[in-house]
Amino acid sequence: MKRKFSTLINIKINFTNRWFYTFIVIGALMIISVGVYAIAGTIPNPGHSLLELQPCSDGQILQMSGADWTCVDMAEEIPTDDVVLKTKTVEIGSWNMDTTRYINVNHDIILSRIRGISAIIINDAGLGYYDFGSTGSDRMFGTSTDISLVRTTGGYFDNANFDGLDAASLEDLGMNRGWVIITYEQVD
Repeated sequence: MKRKFSTLINIKINFTNRWFYTFIVIGALMIISVGVYAIAGTIPNPGHSLLELQPCSDGQILQMSGADWTCVDMAEEIPTDDVVLKTKTVEIGSWNMDTTRYINVNHDIILSRIRGISAIIINDAGLGYYDFGSTGSDRMFGTSTDISLVRTTGGYFDNANFDGLDAASLEDLGMNRGWVIITYEQVD
């Protein structure tokens, strides 16, 4: 039976902590330099550097036109399946939500054209904006003349944070409790 001979070679390298950390720092710098080159080195084709992009002015959005990006005016209408939807925002006005359970907000939209209703409520401090419909049992409904907002007794808005009595910030807003946003179909 033949014996297999293997040679075992041990190499020991001893570094002090100072040299060990020096190699770690050099390695990290090499990795960072490769990363920086990858981000800012060459501009991909097709592509643009950040400096080539120009922001649009107010009331405009960035839109692709052929092979180029251009700034175009924002549309005030949303075209959908030959139906144009518009949005109307109406101030709620003064509403002590703690003592008054509901409020009617007047609108001048044909009821059969209304496609959506939402409301944003502002707290007395003027620091919190709340989606009225997301709190659970609070509800909104429309009639031919008004959008009615009905808060739940004992619910989220039934407290002193929404009574408007000590509202220095709401006074700055003209005591407006928030807005009703109505999406409706345009009448031709």
